[in-house]
Amino acid sequence: MVEPIEVEADIAGFRLCGAMSTGAMPTGGLRKVWGRAVSMLAVAVGDVMALMTGVAGVLAMATGRIAFPWLRGKVRRPGVWGAGALLLAATLATAHLVPFGVRTVIGLSGLVLIGLGHVWERREMPPAEK
Repeated sequence: MVEPIEVEADIAGFRLCGAMSTGAMPTGGLRKVWGRAVSMLAVAVGDVMALMTGVAGVLAMATGRIAFPWLRGKVRRPGVWGAGALLLAATLATAHLVPFGVRTVIGLSGLVLIGLGHVWERREMPPAEK
């Protein structure tokens, strides 16, 4: 039987107290290795997501078509959607390099552009005169 341990923490001026069980947690050096492995996996998944989103954004901006089949009928302005996807990809790719405030602004800008790409009506072109 694993006994719970008392935990106290001071985070940003707030004092947190409580009990924590260490039954399922690795101990010692294994905890450090486990933490690094999870961290490296999160970075790798973020990089793959950034690459996929960036490629989809560039394709949408260059060709005017959405690369993901389940989104093709739902996006009205592929160029705007692609610009938003590109900003979101930049946010994901630079997550560990850029401060949180900058990442937040860029990421939210990308989400706004993606949303506009879905709801902004496609403009009709007047017929060409001969």
